[in-house]
Amino acid sequence: MTARVRFPSLVLSWSAVAAVSVGVVWFSAFRPIDEPTLGDAGESFYALARSEFADERPVEVSVAPAPGRPLIVRESGILTTVDCAVGDYWASGSSPVAVGGAGLLLLSGQEPWYRDLTAGDEGEDVANLQRALNHLGAEIPVSGRFDTLTQDAWKKTATKAQVPAKDGVFRLSQVVWLPENEVIITQCPLSAGQDIAAGAVIGTASSGHATVSLAAPADLFDGPRTLTVAATTVKLDKDLRLADPEDARAVLATAEVTAAIAQGTGESVQVSGALRLATPIPVYAVPPSSVVRDASARVCVLSAGSPIAAEVISSALGLTYVRLVGDPPPAVDVYPAMDATCGS
Repeated sequence: MTARVRFPSLVLSWSAVAAVSVGVVWFSAFRPIDEPTLGDAGESFYALARSEFADERPVEVSVAPAPGRPLIVRESGILTTVDCAVGDYWASGSSPVAVGGAGLLLLSGQEPWYRDLTAGDEGEDVANLQRALNHLGAEIPVSGRFDTLTQDAWKKTATKAQVPAKDGVFRLSQVVWLPENEVIITQCPLSAGQDIAAGAVIGTASSGHATVSLAAPADLFDGPRTLTVAATTVKLDKDLRLADPEDARAVLATAEVTAAIAQGTGESVQVSGALRLATPIPVYAVPPSSVVRDASARVCVLSAGSPIAAEVISSALGLTYVRLVGDPPPAVDVYPAMDATCGS
């Protein structure tokens, strides 16, 4: 075993998450498959049974949400629909909000739109709309001119989301601007039935990033590891970071993380997790007396007097758990000779 201390900073994409180091209490754990078989009292051998040592350690995971961005409604009236919950993903092209019974379209753009657009209008805001529509499946030139193709694409996109757009006019009152194609909701200040004015904040969202960090326990066994938060288990790379954005999503979507963020004030929140070896180490329980440490500092167990190289992994319940080199014998000697060595 080669053990070393790691102090990684784990940075995740939220659509893909200031590192906070926290103290952790660690313990080593193994998962027995079969109970070891004890020989009768006075016997000189001990039957081996395989177990799996996962080197499980509890760890505190720190999640620092990115600064929230307000999502603003440009329509006034009775809020009739608001499908909003902390931790939800809102995506461009969807319509989770309605005012006065009319749906509003979530639409991402490089900059917020500042005016209604109709046939013949020109400008960078028109090009911004054309890019947004193309992201949702339209195939129109980004000309910066609100032409017939742009008008038809807008009508098709809005109608698909059940947002009225029969006349083809792009109205600010029908759109909620998103800073990214997909955001995660961090606050939901309004509820259905409220009378709102234009400019009301319908929700607060992360614009795509968050920071997640953990303090790695000391003396970890080498090998790929997993992180478990609640019932969600994801893979970590050699530096104890999540490499797959989908794994990051899975951790951030857990009830524990979303609840912690909802109860927080935008600061870092901590949740409990567990680190484990992705592939547990096969180990065998032996009496402590079976382990030989010879004058050359080699470690082994003996089976019928023949040495088998071993590595001590853990101890529990009066037994020593060892990893053996090569195929394990059926049993080991309980009382090796006092002058026994681990080979030439």
